[in-house]
Amino acid sequence: MPSPPRSLSEQLHLRALSQGGVFSRSEAIDCGHADRDLPMWVRAGLVVKAARGAYYLSPEREPGWERQSPVEQQVEHERLRIRAVLHVLPAAFVASHGSALCLHDLPRLQAPDPVATVHVMSVGPQVTAPRRPGVKVHAPVVWWTQ
Repeated sequence: MPSPPRSLSEQLHLRALSQGGVFSRSEAIDCGHADRDLPMWVRAGLVVKAARGAYYLSPEREPGWERQSPVEQQVEHERLRIRAVLHVLPAAFVASHGSALCLHDLPRLQAPDPVATVHVMSVGPQVTAPRRPGVKVHAPVVWWTQ
């Protein structure tokens, strides 16, 4: 019989908080956790899996969560999911399209969707991102200067 998974360590929790509530699988491993801990934390509602290797602390455990409207809760989940995805991508990637609007709390035409595709683009030449379900990589925007 396998041993029960450990709780989220204080070290990983503090690291995630210092990074806006997000962390990667490799950071969990670096903090001494096993791969089997991650799905257990997701099932227990401690963390949410944003994409392959990308996680965020569940905002539902934060004080005042229940006082937020359902729309505010959805926006917070969507924002954390975007941050978590960006956290595991190379630094040359930024949020784009509706993901950028959500991240910066700007108005959008569509309703918030915490499981929507995260849109990103490269701001560097010829940088490729690993393919991940739920992440759409757009061609970089060419900026013209005069």
